[in-house]
Amino acid sequence: MRKQNNASIERTDHMTAKPIHFNRRRNHNGTLFGRGHGILTVRPGCRTSAPPPDARIGHDNTLVLKSFQRQGEDSRFMDGRGGIIRMVRASTILRNNIKNAAALSSELSAFRFQLDMASPFPIITRMLNAIIHSFALLACMPLIAAEWTSPHPLAQEEKAPVSLLPFPSQVEWKEGTLQMDESTAWLAVLTVNGKTTEGKASDILPEGIRTVFKQLIHRNGHSKPRTCTLSIVLDKADAERLGAEGYQLDVAKNEISVKAATDAGAFYAMQTLRQLAAHPGGIPCCSIVDKPAYAIRGFLYDAGRNYRTIDDLKNHLDQMAKVKLNTFNWHLTDYPAWRIECKKYPILNDPSKRTKDRDVDKTYSYDEIRELFRYARERHIQIIPEIDMPGHSDYFTRCFGFKMASDKGQDILEELLEEFCQEIPADISPWLHIGADEIHIPNAVQFAKRMSGKVKSLGRRPIQWGGKNDLPVPEGVVAQVWGDEGAQDAFKPGKQPGAFFDSTMGYLNAADPAVLVRCNFFRQYCGTPQSTDKALGTFLCLWPDVRVDDKSKINMQSGVYPVMYTYAERAWKGSQQDASRYTGYLPKQGTEPRKAFELFEKRLEDIQRAESADKAIPFPYWRDSFMRWTVVGPAPKADADNVRNAILNGDLNKLNIARRQEDGGNLSFRTRARSEGMFRQQKPGVTAWATTTLHSDSDRTMHAYVGFDAPGRATRRCSGMPKAGEWSQCGTRIWLNGKELKNPVTYRLAGQRRYEKHTWFQPANELPFDNEEFWWARDPVPFQLQKGENTLVIEQPYTGDFQSWGVSFIPVRKAEPADRAGAIEWVPDRSVMPEKQ
Repeated sequence: MRKQNNASIERTDHMTAKPIHFNRRRNHNGTLFGRGHGILTVRPGCRTSAPPPDARIGHDNTLVLKSFQRQGEDSRFMDGRGGIIRMVRASTILRNNIKNAAALSSELSAFRFQLDMASPFPIITRMLNAIIHSFALLACMPLIAAEWTSPHPLAQEEKAPVSLLPFPSQVEWKEGTLQMDESTAWLAVLTVNGKTTEGKASDILPEGIRTVFKQLIHRNGHSKPRTCTLSIVLDKADAERLGAEGYQLDVAKNEISVKAATDAGAFYAMQTLRQLAAHPGGIPCCSIVDKPAYAIRGFLYDAGRNYRTIDDLKNHLDQMAKVKLNTFNWHLTDYPAWRIECKKYPILNDPSKRTKDRDVDKTYSYDEIRELFRYARERHIQIIPEIDMPGHSDYFTRCFGFKMASDKGQDILEELLEEFCQEIPADISPWLHIGADEIHIPNAVQFAKRMSGKVKSLGRRPIQWGGKNDLPVPEGVVAQVWGDEGAQDAFKPGKQPGAFFDSTMGYLNAADPAVLVRCNFFRQYCGTPQSTDKALGTFLCLWPDVRVDDKSKINMQSGVYPVMYTYAERAWKGSQQDASRYTGYLPKQGTEPRKAFELFEKRLEDIQRAESADKAIPFPYWRDSFMRWTVVGPAPKADADNVRNAILNGDLNKLNIARRQEDGGNLSFRTRARSEGMFRQQKPGVTAWATTTLHSDSDRTMHAYVGFDAPGRATRRCSGMPKAGEWSQCGTRIWLNGKELKNPVTYRLAGQRRYEKHTWFQPANELPFDNEEFWWARDPVPFQLQKGENTLVIEQPYTGDFQSWGVSFIPVRKAEPADRAGAIEWVPDRSVMPEKQ
């Protein structure tokens, strides 16, 4: 029911069906203010436009409009107050990524409503409505029906008898399996551009392919002696169909056939075959056609700050090869040390000139460097050495008494480049990265041109960083675009003047593994579905700036492998659309992006278990999309008590506060970098709540990985370790069945390690991390469930931008033999969230 007069607007409360009156007034923008609760329906004056039926009054007494439905999921227009917007304006219509005409129509109706409320001139209002409607349609036309879609048919993935990662472009599953073990005699047939050779696989196959094939024979079961054929055809004519790294793989009951244009394509076919061999009943018969989207699919490690042994780096290369990554950016120098053997200036290897406790006696000899290049090439990985200049070079000043950017410094740098390129020839190292990041010098243009020109004269293609605080990138130099904080907002691929790499998908050291898994899965690299002449490819980067005492901790603390595997999936397959908004929240159930992510999570879990059959690799990721939550807020500090009491007393419907249904064990409200999150534009001083219901068939102890913040591995910024009995230093609180719980775990570092500012070049940056600072590296926390339904409420304040604001709560249980989890100790406990709940 509706009634109009000058003093009040009547509306109907959707709970009581009783009319509620509230006073109204307009501010200078014509926005209607009021107070109350319920479904607002208003028709001011004689004008007939009405608001959408779910318009509401916000807790700050401003008339607001709830998000509209589109293709089964929320549009979630943000005002920093729980996924809703104040009166929609034209700029909002043009700014939001509108997905279909229905959503557009809803937004335009909302805006027409605003104009009707604000304007006393009906004719002008109608004219403005028409102009805005037309302009918005034109502006949003390219965005209509642009929802994220899987780059491969999901039906093929659903039918897959074994998990493959990256998943192939096309696969046809067939009947039967091939038994592959030591009792099988293999006849290898290798055809290279029409020339055929037959013999034993160990005699005629290229070394990298032979190594993978040998591993397959040992990992399968036993069968009766028989002879099978492995046929590999390398033909340059297939390059047009398969590209330089694509392949066709056919598996029959007695034969494996591989077609490719190059050795690299055949090698990747063997990696797919290796994953197929994880099937317990033998290798499934199938036909696969596959090729990568991006020509460069890279991983960067910073050995300048924290040295890694050659064996450690080989382990990284092995993992890269398994998921078809093909480039390793080896960051060899940084402010603590020059890690390369130097014959011309041995002082660069003097431990006394290096930063104390930063592996002062660790240097890569040229023999070691050449060995790693050889090892990488065998796995079809190209190494790009990086010698950072003129910034990140404190060691240089300590050695010579002047800086790199000086005339004397540039002379020495040219000599150093000459020595390196003489020792590491261009045929194995055609690229050379000169850094040029995070520094401002008066001779920036001169320095960049001189050093990149020197690299070109040595027969290499130069690369340098292309961020906002870096030296200008000269013409003919490849820019590696990056940005640790806010990178996804800053990167504009269409504005890159020359060739570039994309390194803006989130540094491994910057965020939680779960956040980066979602970010990379839904991201479109380079702003294009595949490589172009300008968009050469992409790099995932690991910058452990803080000193690391035990290097074996790095993979766990930075969640290297789950994120690397996800990155490899997207770098190989590409994506037609960017949907990195799902970094902050999961797509709604029943949508294609949600289905694709759930299937991927299962593949990720299966690959982890296969790799951990004997020894668990550090893999801090647990499949968590089964969790379901109601997220309430955020609310200002002054309203927190009222909201908390309403939630605990079941009276939430009496309050006008935003609510949203979200899924997943990791709820990201706002990342520390402010690049993603449900409330990414929210400022500190507010609180959000997450509530759910956990099911149990009996009174029992449930365990869960629980976390509310974790430090960035480059800057240490974090709210710190919780004090005894507390869940965080942010004021986090937890209730189970109405009873507030204290944290039963007291940590060794309780109440310590709080850093609100960057710690670069501060003593704190030399203090190594402890695993207990990372919730995913700690033991899960016990919770006592009662039989039936258990209500869980988590309150999470946002206290400062040093905080990675969110909630991580993943129920887990001890792995059992039926889980086939190998050496993995804990697996997700899906029983707490029945499907029909």
